[in-house]
Amino acid sequence: MAHSIIRFVGCFFLLLTAFALSDCDSEYTTIPDREVYLRRDIDVIKLNAPGTYKSFTKAELTSDRLGFGGLMVVHAFNGEY
Repeated sequence: MAHSIIRFVGCFFLLLTAFALSDCDSEYTTIPDREVYLRRDIDVIKLNAPGTYKSFTKAELTSDRLGFGGLMVVHAFNGEY
């Protein structure tokens, strides 16, 4: 009797784990996927000081891909962009 209960509990947790992990790869979003590509010279767009930023909402070059609503480039306080 005890062996069958342990076996049932083991199978239950195995199925529960498989069910919980089966949905990890799917994401639902109402924002559609869009290409993102932007190449600019940091000195030209004046992002020299930490805390400065520049937003791009309209493509200036034919190669620009601004995603769904635009891009924002930020000069972080640790020196990264």
